[in-house]
Parts: sequence; C-alpha cells; structure tokens
Amino acid sequence: MEQSFPLKLVSTTAGRGYAASRDLRKGEVVLRVAPVSAVLHDDMVESHCSRCLQPFLGLAPAPCRCGGARFCRGCRRAPFAQAEHRAECRALAKLRDGATRRRLGLRGLKRKGKLRGHDREATSMLRLAVRLLARRRRSLRQEAPVPLLGDKDGAWLPEEDVVHDSWRDVEALAPAEDELDAMVETLQPDRAYQLEGGANAVRLLVTAAREEIYHLLCRLAFNAMALVPEEPLRAGQGRWRDTGIGLYPTGAMLNHSCSPTCLWFMRGGILVVETQKSVKRGQELTVAYLPTTGTCEVRRKRLRKAFGFTCQCRRCCAESRPKESARASRNFLVSFDKGSSAAEVLQWKRLAARRDAALTREEKQDVKVTQAEYCGEEARQGFQSNRRTRAALVREGQGSLRFGA
Repeated sequence: MEQSFPLKLVSTTAGRGYAASRDLRKGEVVLRVAPVSAVLHDDMVESHCSRCLQPFLGLAPAPCRCGGARFCRGCRRAPFAQAEHRAECRALAKLRDGATRRRLGLRGLKRKGKLRGHDREATSMLRLAVRLLARRRRSLRQEAPVPLLGDKDGAWLPEEDVVHDSWRDVEALAPAEDELDAMVETLQPDRAYQLEGGANAVRLLVTAAREEIYHLLCRLAFNAMALVPEEPLRAGQGRWRDTGIGLYPTGAMLNHSCSPTCLWFMRGGILVVETQKSVKRGQELTVAYLPTTGTCEVRRKRLRKAFGFTCQCRRCCAESRPKESARASRNFLVSFDKGSSAAEVLQWKRLAARRDAALTREEKQDVKVTQAEYCGEEARQGFQSNRRTRAALVREGQGSLRFGA
C-alpha cells in the first residue's frame, strides 16, 4: 500500500508539500481526503443535506427547528448526525435571530429565510468555526470523533483510500502559535482587523476562549477550501457557484502554482486531487489557490491580498524576467534618446514597440480556464475577503463585525 501510494510529503522552498512518489499519468487520482468539517453556504441549505452535503432527490425535507439545517432521510435517522447537529443547533438559531444579526453587523433575512447578498460567505465561515470548535471539544474530552459524511463507523479501513484527518492534523496546520502574528502581518490590514472581529463574532454564538477562536480563524483563512462541484468541472463549464467550504488538513498542504500539475474538486464531500498532466517521479504536486488568468502582476496581487505571499512559481518567474528586460530596454531608450540621431531613436522605438506587442500577445493567449476558476475565491476567503466585506471598528469584547457589499 505504501509503495503504491502516489505521493509523499517533502520539504520545498514554500514549506511542506507533496511530490510524486512514482511516475503519474494524466487524470490519475493522487489523493482523497474526508473533511474534518464542512458546511454549506446558506443558499444551498434548501437543496442539499447539511450532513452528507448531497443534493436532495425530489422534495426537500423540512428544516430543523433552528431553521439553519436540513437533512436527508439517511442522515436524519443517523445518531452521529444528530450528535453533531446538537452541538451547533443553538448557534445556528442565534444566526437567524434579528438582535444577534444586528450585533454581528449582518443584514436581515428575507421572508423565505435566505440571506441577502454577500452575507452567505460571512455566515458560512462562522458556522464552520462553530462546527470545528465542537469537534475540538470532543477531541479534548477524548471522545470518539463524529463519523464524517456517510461513514457509519467513522473508522479508517485498510482497503480504504480516503484520508481521515484528526484534530491533531488541524493543529499541525499553519500558522503555528509562535508564528501567528508574523503570518497575519503579511495580510492586508483590513483583513487582519476582520479576523479580530470574527473572533468576537463567534463568541456571540458559542462559549470558547477568544484566543482559541482567533487562532482557528487564522488557520481557516489560510487553509479552508471551497466545495467545488465535480460535474461542471467535468463538463468544461467556465464558472459556477461552489456549495460551501470545508477544512481538509491533508489536502491543505498542497502548495500553489500558477501552472499547477493537479486540479481538485469535491465528490460527495470528499476532496479529490487529480493530475491534469503527466508528472515525473519526484516532481512537486501543486494546485492553483486562486484564478491563474491575467498577467504575473495581477496573479501575484491576488495571492498577496488573500494569502500574504508573493508567488515564485516557475511560470511567474519566467513571465517577470522578460518584463524586467522590457523595462530596461525602455529605460535605455530614454537615455539613448538624448545623444543619438533621429533615425537611431526611431529604430529603437520600433524595436521596443514590437517587444511590448509580443508580451501582450503572450498574456492574452494565457487565458485558459484552469482549476482555480472553479475553486470559489469568494468562499475560500470567507468573511475575511476584502472584496466582499468591509470591517468596521472592532472593539475588544464587543463582538461587532460589520459586513458590507
């Protein structure tokens, strides 16, 4: 089993990562991971089971008394599904309470109970934090973990190829406690404020130490993954809405590249990582965290804004070098213009124009839709997204976090 496992954990220039343990074919599944926890977006609750994440067949069942969850027939009868929901039912009810929503800075609900605008991402991240804190409490009490998804016994089987992460795997995710402040400082200032506000917001929903919540939200900010639908991906559609967000510690250790070797999607709530090109033994396995269209500067700006790092993948390095050379040519042209004849200056200007046009053509050709188009940038960033949210002044202990368009 170990010899045939397609990947291995290695140390890379970007930290821990995965490399191919053997030659891999295009389209080969290299990793399948069950979530430590996953939640639906609020506008998906009416059409999907809140436990197994599968779409309902036929008429949707009635919601739970909290109004924030629905379960398929199988999960509704399962004791483990009931145990998990008991830990979050009261918090979900609070999220629908008008007074609590006003304190959180969230807008009100429509008559049918759907959230307006961008509040879907905000409450999704809050509910994921609540569910993870319940998982942590069970771990601290040394209780057996609640089985994941439709796994009736929750145990890993020797013949099973799905990785089941424990809470210890969550604690191994970056950032560690001693590097927490340094990693948060790499984010945009308003995103750091939003993490502070998120910790206060979660405290309105559950009883937990603020430092514990804050550290968990920071881990989610860097490691949470969108529930990407497989069917539209296979059909080659351009964009669609993901169904929710989840935490997959083993999958989160895949590093980013703007020219990734793998794509990822969800199959029944399970994270599936599949090669999208042939990979040689020892080559790093990478995925795209965010959309990889646009120029090198645009892609790097996205990543710095969302994750606080500058991409140094082979594609970005290759694209940045000719641009630097083009800038040098233009600077040389300025100095050349001062002491040269008109004919020489005109010749240099033509050469510079042709070079700029060639660079533009290369950038326009590189608009192929990649896996990152399906990874739900809005959901990955959750309520911390600077594009979707705007943090108000957060006062310690007030639990105030305002969300806006």
